[in-house]
Amino acid sequence: MQDNKRLVSGIPRLDHILGGGFLRNGLFIVMGPPGSGKTILSNQLALEAIGQTNDTCVYVTVNA
Repeated sequence: MQDNKRLVSGIPRLDHILGGGFLRNGLFIVMGPPGSGKTILSNQLALEAIGQTNDTCVYVTVNA
């Protein structure tokens, strides 16, 4: 059973590590070197969240 305060990522092992998924209405920073899969992961998480909630999602990218 899914905790209403969490959104599953669609990646079972990641959800297990996170204790059931990401906290709803949370803000998360995904960091790593170029080519490590940050954009693919972020898009996967956004699409999964939209599918579960039928709501909107904001994706922001920054080059530092």
